[in-house]
Amino acid sequence: KIIGYQHSCVPQSAAGMFIGKKESRIKPLPDKLLTVGLEAKEILRDYGNYTRNMVDVGCALRYEYLERINPKKIQKSDFILLSLDGLPQVSEMVNYVLKFVDELKDYNFIIRTHPVLPWKDIRKNIKYDINRLSNVTLSFNKTLIDDLNQTDICIYWGSTVALEALNMGIPLIHYDIQSILSYDPLFRSNYLKWMVTDNDSLPEVIERIISLSDEEYTRQTNLAKAYMKNYFYPVSDENM
Repeated sequence: KIIGYQHSCVPQSAAGMFIGKKESRIKPLPDKLLTVGLEAKEILRDYGNYTRNMVDVGCALRYEYLERINPKKIQKSDFILLSLDGLPQVSEMVNYVLKFVDELKDYNFIIRTHPVLPWKDIRKNIKYDINRLSNVTLSFNKTLIDDLNQTDICIYWGSTVALEALNMGIPLIHYDIQSILSYDPLFRSNYLKWMVTDNDSLPEVIERIISLSDEEYTRQTNLAKAYMKNYFYPVSDENM
C-alpha cells in the first residue's frame, strides 16, 4: 500500500491537491491520504472527489512547533509586518501597501521577504523607493518569531506566516488579488482577519482593527485558536 501525507495547509490555489470526478481514474493516487488535521481533511473532501474512506486525519509534523508558541502580549508597538511569498506576483501587495504609507506615518512597516525571493529580485517591480520612506524597512531578523513579537498587524497574500501570526493572536490583513482560486491558506477562516483589494483603503481597515474592543479581540482570538487546533492536529502516539 502507498500512504500519502498532505504535509501543509491547503489553499484553493493548490489545485493539484484536488481531483475531478474523471481524473481519479487516470491520476496516480495513494491508497490512503493522511492530512495534518480535520479542517484539511474537510477541505479536500469538500473541493475534491476523493473516495469516501481514502482521506483520513493524521497530525501536523511540520507544525508541531505551533504548540510551543505563546500568544503575543497585547502592546501598541505600531509595527506592521508585510510577509512576502516566494512568487513574483507578491510585488502587487507591496505596491498596494506602499501607496498608503504616507497616510500612515504613525506606523512602521517591516518587509520580510521569502528566502527564495530576496528583495533584490523583486525591487524592479516595486514602484516606490523604500529608501526614501522613513517608516519602511526590510527585516534583518534571522527568525520569524523575532519579527512577530514586535508586530501589531500582519499583512499577507498567500504566506504561511499568517498561520504563525494567527496562532499568536496577531490580527491579519489578507491582500486579495481576486484570482479565481484563493491563495489564502486561511480562506475558510474569518477570525481576527480582514481582507483588502486594490480598491480598498488600507488606513480604514487598520482603523477598524485598532478600534476593536478588548472583548471582541478576545472573542475572535479564541475562535481563531480553535480553528487552528482543528486545522493542525498535535503530534502524538495516537495520531501517528
